[in-house]
Amino acid sequence: MDKPATPDYYEALQISPAAQSLIVTKAYRLLAAFYHPDNKETGNPEAFRKVVEAYRVLSDPVRRAAYDHEKFGMFSSSSNGGKPAVREARRATNGGRARAASSVAAGSLQRPPHPAPPSEPAA
Repeated sequence: MDKPATPDYYEALQISPAAQSLIVTKAYRLLAAFYHPDNKETGNPEAFRKVVEAYRVLSDPVRRAAYDHEKFGMFSSSSNGGKPAVREARRATNGGRARAASSVAAGSLQRPPHPAPPSEPAA
C-alpha cells in the first residue's frame, strides 16, 4: 500500500528549505492575511488551511526536523540549534552559487580599483 505524498510545506509558504524561523513567520503572516476567508478580494479557505498547516510544521523545530528528514532525507536536529541543515539545502537549491560564494570568502576574487579622487579646478 502506497503512503500518501508528503505535502510541500516550503512551497505552500513560498520559501526556501534554508529559510530561518523569522522568514517562516513573515511568509506565514503575509500569506495568511492574503488567503484568509474574510478577505473578500483574495480569500481562499483551502489555500489558507494549507498555509496554516505548513506554518504549524515549519515553525516548530522538532516537527520541522522530522519533516525535513522525511521529505529530503536531511536532518535539522538539535546539533545545530533546531535550524534546518542549511549547507545541504543550499547545495540542493543554489547549485554553483555556493561555490562562487566560497571563492569570494577565500579571497580569490579581487576588488575593482577605487576611482581616482576628483582633481581640483584650476584657478
